[in-house]
Amino acid sequence: MKMENIEIGKRYLCNAIGLKDSIVGEVIAKMERCSVLYVKSHSKEDNVSVVEKAAKVVVRYDDFISEEE
Repeated sequence: MKMENIEIGKRYLCNAIGLKDSIVGEVIAKMERCSVLYVKSHSKEDNVSVVEKAAKVVVRYDDFISEEE
């Protein structure tokens, strides 16, 4: 997705840096090439990584898949 299409406060399905599976997260910050998301749901396989990252992950704009309702 393009940076212009991403909105702070909305939830998106995406592939976060450092995680194996897709997550659903809420955008809490936007930067030039990526966003910071608060993880709302994730796979059990990524549980340790999500906890270590305090449920905040970095996602490149190219790795956003779709907006969630």
